[in-house]
Amino acid sequence: MENLGLKMLGIYQNKRVFITGNTGFKGSWLASIFKKLNVHVEGYALSPAIPTNHFDLLNADYKTTVANILDKDKLDAAIAQAQPD
Repeated sequence: MENLGLKMLGIYQNKRVFITGNTGFKGSWLASIFKKLNVHVEGYALSPAIPTNHFDLLNADYKTTVANILDKDKLDAAIAQAQPD
């Protein structure tokens, strides 16, 4: 039962995902889990709020667009470029 969550996440293997808020605590964990499952991750978020943060500690190796989600033109362009599944 404990591995059920990871097995369910397996449906994302070799897919492309676009995560908003990936520099925050929850978003950085989600991106980290996806990367371990061989998911292509692209993020869109504000800069981390504090100097010592989970996103930087993970040393993320995926593209992140640093911008405000309220900027519709930038968000639309980032989604179009990422081509998520």
